[in-house]
Amino acid sequence: MKQLMKISLVGLLTLSLAGVFSACDEEEQLGTPDRLFRPVVKETSYSGTWIRMVWDRYEGAETFQLQLSVDSFATVLREVETDTTFYLFEDLDYDTEYQIRVRSIGSLLSSEFFVAENITTSDYPTKLVSPGAEDVIDNRARIRWEEAVYDSLRVFRNDTLQFTMALSEAENTAGQVVLRGLVPEQPYIVRAYADGEYMGKKAFATLAPEVFEGAIVDLREYTNEESYSLLKADSVAAWEALYPEGYTVVLAGGATYSIDTGIEFATNVRFVTGLSLDGFARFAISSNFDAAAGAQLDYLRFEKVVFTEHVDKPKEGDHFGATYVFNFGTGGANVGELVFENCDIRYKRGVIRMKSPTTLGRFVMNNCVVDSISGYGVLNLDNDQVVCGDIVVSNSTIGHAQKFIVARKAISLESVTLENVTTYHTPNGSGDYFLDLENKSVPGGVLVKNSLFGPAWTSEVARGIRSMDASITIDKSYRTSDLKWGLDENNNLIYPLDLTDSGKTSVETFADVDNNDFTLIDKSLSGSVGDPRWW
Repeated sequence: MKQLMKISLVGLLTLSLAGVFSACDEEEQLGTPDRLFRPVVKETSYSGTWIRMVWDRYEGAETFQLQLSVDSFATVLREVETDTTFYLFEDLDYDTEYQIRVRSIGSLLSSEFFVAENITTSDYPTKLVSPGAEDVIDNRARIRWEEAVYDSLRVFRNDTLQFTMALSEAENTAGQVVLRGLVPEQPYIVRAYADGEYMGKKAFATLAPEVFEGAIVDLREYTNEESYSLLKADSVAAWEALYPEGYTVVLAGGATYSIDTGIEFATNVRFVTGLSLDGFARFAISSNFDAAAGAQLDYLRFEKVVFTEHVDKPKEGDHFGATYVFNFGTGGANVGELVFENCDIRYKRGVIRMKSPTTLGRFVMNNCVVDSISGYGVLNLDNDQVVCGDIVVSNSTIGHAQKFIVARKAISLESVTLENVTTYHTPNGSGDYFLDLENKSVPGGVLVKNSLFGPAWTSEVARGIRSMDASITIDKSYRTSDLKWGLDENNNLIYPLDLTDSGKTSVETFADVDNNDFTLIDKSLSGSVGDPRWW
């Protein structure tokens, strides 16, 4: 038995020694590793001109090699070696995407590169102002800056430099410059430089070009001085001879056109300010427009135009210069539609007066501001042979108007719609009406919707509406508490509009009535009532 145990122990010892020698043989066959472990980046921080990186150290790594690139290592901007586990790249460019990779290096071996995620340095805290909607059109952009002096702007499109604009002392004093010759519907980046150093950037995108259908008379290439005398009766007659079916006149933004002779339209015409960085075109009126006698017109349209005083008929004169936009007086004309879209109309005896037999299918005033209008009001059907269809005033503000809509003398009136309208100091006083539709049945009814009425101009009281038997619908419309209706001897309201009293005066409702700022400070009304421009 003892002999058997001896043999077993000897056997086990033999097997164990065999295993040890076998393991040594395998180790000799495997050899040593052919590379080190890659370092792993564990922290990255950056600013406008530097990037700092921290990584792990693994056994065998004595130093680390780092490479910096901007083109995914097609080229290497910088290559450094350090024995620390952190490094700071300095003197980098602002707002630039960089790539960094790092590898371990030992006495005999090295690792593969660890490639960090792309890192974009912060942009320079620029004094350039972000271009707004008023600063960009299809082929131009206004670039503005504050409290800075730049020597040049570089303009890029799709990362390609388009041109460099040197800036003058006058442009730096003004703090703005206009970039011209841009491509419509394209993204741009403008970069500012001072003494050759980058000073930040702003991005913008140009608009699509305007497309005008039909015959076009383009007045945008004339100087402001030339533009002043372009709109005359003989000019309009010449255009009508060329385009008897109608035409569009494209006006230069910021230019003033003198309307100092009576102009009678015999064909359809549309006046519109083209895309511009200089605001709307201005019609300085000392005479008025009209329709030619017996003219049969589908439309007369005005878009993005300012109607204002003329040097010969200043606003300080009687009745704000005693002019009209239209004073229909030739007789017999039939106008399908008279439209004012996004216009500003001021300093007139009346906006539209029909003093001769005229038929008007539809009057539309949308997105307009009307102010300082004397006794003939915004629309006055001032002849007993006038026929009028629909009157629509929407998204507009009427201020300081002695009268609004007067249709006492017209043969007929189909309908009246006031929607999202704000009024202030309209009408004039106790004997004046918002809507004077005396003896008119108005088959299509009167609708006053989402509108806000401030006080009358020269009196605490005013009158709302009079008509024969018009159906009147008031929908979500309000008056400020300082608009009051007159009372008769029996204390009955005289021709009121059934508006909801907002419970606040005009001063408590609007931001600054003295300066025609009707922004709603009564937030219970904002977003739903009155002209949306004041929400």
